[in-house]
Amino acid sequence: MVFAMGDVAAQPVGSMIPTPDVSDSWPGLAGGSARPGSVMAPPPRADVRRWAAATDETGSPIAFIPQAGLASANASFGNFVFAVGRVSRPGGPMNQSRLFAFVRSTGACAWSAPLASIGLDSISSPAVDHQRGTVIIASAAQLQAFDAVAGTHAWTTDLARPVVNACPAIMPEGMGRDRLFITDFDGYGDSASLYCINIDPYDTVNNPFLPGEVVWQTPIGGSSGNSPAYLPRSLGGVGLVYVASVGAFGEQPGRVWAFDAEAVTPPEPTWVFENIIPAGFFGGVGLVRPEAPGRPPRVLAASYVFSGGLNAANLVKLDGVTGALAWSVPCNRTISTPIVLPGGRILVSGGIQGFGTVPSLRLYQDHDDHAVVLWDSALATWIDLNLNGVLDVGEYLRLGGWTQQPAVLSFAGRSIIASGVVPLGQFNQPSSDLYFLDADLSPATSAFIVGHHSGAGGSPAPAGIAIYSVGTAGLVALGPTPASLDVNADAACTIDDLYAWEDATVPGDVDGDGARTPADRAALLATFRCLHAAPIAPGGGP
Repeated sequence: MVFAMGDVAAQPVGSMIPTPDVSDSWPGLAGGSARPGSVMAPPPRADVRRWAAATDETGSPIAFIPQAGLASANASFGNFVFAVGRVSRPGGPMNQSRLFAFVRSTGACAWSAPLASIGLDSISSPAVDHQRGTVIIASAAQLQAFDAVAGTHAWTTDLARPVVNACPAIMPEGMGRDRLFITDFDGYGDSASLYCINIDPYDTVNNPFLPGEVVWQTPIGGSSGNSPAYLPRSLGGVGLVYVASVGAFGEQPGRVWAFDAEAVTPPEPTWVFENIIPAGFFGGVGLVRPEAPGRPPRVLAASYVFSGGLNAANLVKLDGVTGALAWSVPCNRTISTPIVLPGGRILVSGGIQGFGTVPSLRLYQDHDDHAVVLWDSALATWIDLNLNGVLDVGEYLRLGGWTQQPAVLSFAGRSIIASGVVPLGQFNQPSSDLYFLDADLSPATSAFIVGHHSGAGGSPAPAGIAIYSVGTAGLVALGPTPASLDVNADAACTIDDLYAWEDATVPGDVDGDGARTPADRAALLATFRCLHAAPIAPGGGP
């Protein structure tokens, strides 16, 4: 697909507004604490792999946590992409859990740091705190922060219970009292908590808490994979942190909670929504900016069930101020976070192979007081070859899945979904296929698949106009690197690089296909449109 270098299409009046991250980073799960799941960028070429990383800084092979998400930092913090995995070093511990930092321009491992042993098949992903220059990751019953550039330890917080699948959310506007929110695990009971943790420096008057100190914790019942979310006030937030929960396993439906994010003692919930079907929420919530001034933000959550078909779970939309239910629609079971696309569309990745369902992506159209299904990738492509009425492997296009967190790239009026697929075997095995899909087309059309890359497929992380994904080939990078965008080699990516490319006085293979073509110029133009806020340094290291 060819993308013109025009402006992104305007949002239809009254539609939900996604919250894209237009900076040169991907701060964490679903793109950051508001869980937007989208960026303003064209898709990278799927046929050109810039690099694949599979070893740490000592040369030891890494077994990445296959379905865990990634995070990346911008030039101020090393131009790194962060991943979690295990490594066995000669003479060292076997299968040690570690956080790894890779140089975005080369794929070299710059540093790694030991973590508490990752257990219970947790797929928690790291989060980048750009204001304090740290990267934060939960493993076992610990939350650890490291300097994003040097990898040195910043602080550790011990929690009452382990964290499983959940990722931190950061409140970035606390006036010297910024907080981080995380949930611990009790997926089969009712003793889990939401934690509020201080991340700003200690101040006797303004902030009498040390970095990493627990400000408060409050019970939320059963919880597994329930990543909190926070929408900044500058984007229409109302100072609340939102979190879903499982509910008491087998006894009651899941819930969505809202709490005062600025509280300094354990707060009572501002509101609690109880699911209208007997299904728990095992994932994060997505937040949506208000459609207009004076309107409330919206909260999206999708549930998980243990039996039934592709419609056995549900997706809900809530008023972010009151918790009132706007609508509930059937959904494939999932622990992933819903993503809002331009035009008020909502994407959910769900399903597992077996137990009555299959992996699929599903796109909804929000009509404010109700929602309708636009397509389901499995149902739209199903051909019942053996006439048994069952979606058998090989009869439909396998995409997404319950642990897959897609990303959406919007540019030049088009929205492209980047998604892998949960492997046919165990979900904790690496994926082998990463797809780029046209959200404006039916999955049944031949043009639906814009690109495909073998060897990747874990939850993708866009940064700039590149994208990163873990798979059978290791950590894979697609698209222009910070170094390739620095055409004139002046240690910065600015409009001067475009002038240098036009003058043809320097090499200009920006997209890495081995030739100097108009596509390289288009990549530079796209970069400056998407990343105009600040120059990015090409070096990728301190």
